[in-house]
Amino acid sequence: HPITAEDLEADPTEANLKEFVEAAVDRYYLEYLMTKRCDFRKLGLPPEQIELLPLLEPGIELKDLSPESIGALPPEDLKKLVKLFNNPLVKDFLKGTDIWDSCTPLPDTSTFRTEFEKDGGRWKSESGSTYLFVFQYSDEAPEQSLVFHGANKAIENQELKDRLKDASDPPIDIPDLVEEAADGSVQGREKGFLCYLWDDPSTDDDNIDNMDDPFKASGNSVKISYVVDPFDYFEVPAPPGPRVIFGSGIYPEGQESCADATEPSEPPTTPATPTTPATPTTGGSGGGGCAIAAGSGGTPLGVAFNLLLAASALVLTVSFARRAAGGRNGDRP
Repeated sequence: HPITAEDLEADPTEANLKEFVEAAVDRYYLEYLMTKRCDFRKLGLPPEQIELLPLLEPGIELKDLSPESIGALPPEDLKKLVKLFNNPLVKDFLKGTDIWDSCTPLPDTSTFRTEFEKDGGRWKSESGSTYLFVFQYSDEAPEQSLVFHGANKAIENQELKDRLKDASDPPIDIPDLVEEAADGSVQGREKGFLCYLWDDPSTDDDNIDNMDDPFKASGNSVKISYVVDPFDYFEVPAPPGPRVIFGSGIYPEGQESCADATEPSEPPTTPATPTTPATPTTGGSGGGGCAIAAGSGGTPLGVAFNLLLAASALVLTVSFARRAAGGRNGDRP
């Protein structure tokens, strides 16, 4: 079952936080937008090329691009399909058409609250300390805003530029840091993670309901957030329009500063266990042949199977490319 806000609050690790935010991106863009607001038949992909899509991404059971077929795909296959539309071989047939051109205006921010509230308390814990938020960045006013805030609807769709700051000295401009974290590493952390001081609604002396100014932190609780740009996450070009970034946060227990709250992004490395060099295979064309390590499919049967897979992929690629050339030369519709 997908992780919920209550699950995250009960086990507030960075791994669970990342899973929670990415589950929200999947929920909106895959389960809602792609299945209910998009009609990929508008892309004009020829039927013979649709038949090849499952071959480019094995495992996808796709008959056509109708809403019924798309809606029948599980989320993981929908995610693969999004990437397939950005495959150079497929894009050749789209003739510059973007996959999101087949959808209604994107992102349609008015639907964030509608869709996430349908899931009951999945995106907000009972205490109110764990919740989903969505920032929007635009060239027009409001330039920086929250288009969805799971704990405080009152601060949605208001200008945040140079206004939403934490209680650090000097204060951290949170919208700026969120955008920087979505683009790369900040504060020495893994991409997407950031730290600032904020109000933990679950504590008596650090409650958002007591804030005189909801855009200025009155609390000093260390908060670790994870944020992600949906289109960076799906590895596809973003559509025209304002940028949105999904995020959520946790309050690590016993942490007094962001420096103390840093978790290692990778497990500590341990010395490698010495292994016995693999014995070169025999029967090659000479003594200069490659040695294949044990356990890597280096048996004759394993080598043959790997070669078969590589040959199949090459044939498929050439076939798709030839069809693309034929289409450009007028040989195919």
